[in-house]
Amino acid sequence: MKKWKQKAIVQKVISYLPLSHKINYIFQKYVTKGVNLSDDYFYDKLGHAKDHIKSFQKYADESIPSSCLEIGTGWYPIVPISFFLVGADKIYSVDISFLTSKERLQITLQMFVECDDVLAP
Repeated sequence: MKKWKQKAIVQKVISYLPLSHKINYIFQKYVTKGVNLSDDYFYDKLGHAKDHIKSFQKYADESIPSSCLEIGTGWYPIVPISFFLVGADKIYSVDISFLTSKERLQITLQMFVECDDVLAP
């Protein structure tokens, strides 16, 4: 069974439990380790954003979308920020549960700054 299917099954089971948001947080923090923003996760999500932009450019008459929708943003809004940085005017970011926080947003922005520092001449 593919990893995403296993995760979906576990998430569905957790959703029926009392205090499901807290249980989900503990599961993601200690099992999937998705709560902490690693370099690998950050660059993987940057790759997703790059793929989305390339696909848009392949099929649209514009190079940058004027508006974007990110479904399932998660803990760290890497893809929506990527769209902002390439020049999208409106970015809509939705998730079933609001998982991000001021602290996670700051961590995400710091990762972008560090990424820019590495790539800058």
